[in-house]
Amino acid sequence: MVNLYVKAEPPADLNRNTEWFTYPGVWTTYIFIVFFSWLVVLSVFGCSPGMAWTTVNLSHFAITYHFFHWKKGTPFADYQGMYNGLTWWEQIDNGKQATHKRKFLTVAPVVL
Repeated sequence: MVNLYVKAEPPADLNRNTEWFTYPGVWTTYIFIVFFSWLVVLSVFGCSPGMAWTTVNLSHFAITYHFFHWKKGTPFADYQGMYNGLTWWEQIDNGKQATHKRKFLTVAPVVL
């Protein structure tokens, strides 16, 4: 018998809090923000390039730790508390491990 139904796959991420990271160009923008932060630190403080990278690395650590791993929930009320117990990192790809987004966000600080 012929299969009359279409097997549709749900979108990978329906959470508005994390779906922005799937847009094209976000990874490139992330890298440019880190690089231009280094240029700003280098020009404003007039320190050595190594010291500027250290400052950017520590700032990157503090910002990403707070927003990715400390704050829980989502700023949108559409989910009726569904994500209140989860951090942003836990919300990425509905908690699936070893996805492209998680790998990029793991490698970026290591390279930095």
